[in-house]
Amino acid sequence: MSTPPLRTDSSKNMDVTPSKVTPNDERREVDSEWPQLLLDDTDQSIVHFELSELDEPETMRKTEERREMDSEWMRPTTGSIVLSNGGNGRDWIGGAEAEEFVPMSVRMVGAVLRRIDSWVYRKDGTVNRARQDFFEVKAKANAKPVNGVSTKDVVIDPATGVWARVFTPDQEIMPEFEAEDGQSEKKLPVIVYYHGGGFVGMSPDVVVYDKLCRRLARAANAVVVSVHYRRAPEFRYPVAYEDSFRALEWLQSAESQEELPGAADLTQCFLAGDSAGGNIVHFVGCMAAKSDLRPIQLRGLVLLQPFFGGEDRTTSELTVNPPVLSLERADWGWKAFLPEDADRDHPACNVSGPNSMDISTLRLPPVFVVIGTLDILKDWQMRYVKKLEKHNKQVRAEIYVGGFHSFYAFEGNELGDRAMADVVAFIDSHMDLD
Repeated sequence: MSTPPLRTDSSKNMDVTPSKVTPNDERREVDSEWPQLLLDDTDQSIVHFELSELDEPETMRKTEERREMDSEWMRPTTGSIVLSNGGNGRDWIGGAEAEEFVPMSVRMVGAVLRRIDSWVYRKDGTVNRARQDFFEVKAKANAKPVNGVSTKDVVIDPATGVWARVFTPDQEIMPEFEAEDGQSEKKLPVIVYYHGGGFVGMSPDVVVYDKLCRRLARAANAVVVSVHYRRAPEFRYPVAYEDSFRALEWLQSAESQEELPGAADLTQCFLAGDSAGGNIVHFVGCMAAKSDLRPIQLRGLVLLQPFFGGEDRTTSELTVNPPVLSLERADWGWKAFLPEDADRDHPACNVSGPNSMDISTLRLPPVFVVIGTLDILKDWQMRYVKKLEKHNKQVRAEIYVGGFHSFYAFEGNELGDRAMADVVAFIDSHMDLD
């Protein structure tokens, strides 16, 4: 199945003006970590944007340190990397220059989250679960549709306590669900979602994830199964992966048929997750590629700002001043999750390093990766994209200018809405409708 065409109509995607580049055009220098996006007569897959609001030389000024090209931000060769601007033209330059455009409300939320982290995550590597539960406000499952989606909680494995929240769109109020043959229901794709939280926090019933998965279920016209895996440091690697894969085995079982709506179509299944959940999507996707999961057929993997890392410090880790996820908090999460004698070059963390899993022979479904310019993890995420490209996997990465870690989870966020729409478009384009 072919990759969806790249969007080159800037009137729909960003507040800048596209222009054709000729060999004699003077090409602007771009921020050091980011791919040079150019459109010429021989390469129609890459876009160059004329920044209408960046005319002042001072605005474009860069230090020599930030002009050095980090290895993972070379010009893409496969046309799989797309730039998406979330506001005015100035946002796309990224780095320190873009920080001033982060809404004050987001910075305030980030400051509050950092203070809460200091109360919850102890210096000795343990978690104060009582405080965490207090701050992670929960939403109860509701069989009555809320915003067009009903929810129920189901037990996946009684022995381990692994469970999931099932989100089902209300077909009665969404006429587009009416089947062509006049039946009251038509088959709906199934999205298995893995929440973030650095492997140590969050769950499907936390309000932010209840709302996020509700939005996804409604926007994608899909049944969303949001999985809660056991968390570190009480349960270190590889427990989160095992629990998450167990959810797919549960979907195969007769027990799941009693819990899922009759419209759920397991032959149209996608894995999706953010941050640590994005990391899980990669590994569960690889495990699935080695397994017989029939009747489940995986059609695609969606990784929202996946939580990857390594011992080396990348340019983005050293230069981005994040409004949400800090380098200290990321390091704490890895120390809590990885085996006690492991460093960040462990294959669970550094998925593109020399110790990483060999994916060359795996038949992975198409992959969609969401990357934000204000995320300290963006360099590791791009290395992952490059690795998939190297092994000829079908991958599409979208770079959201001004996107901080978890930006899509903030309600009323135009950039987050665009990311959600792109995820839905990816899902729609990779469903087998035959």
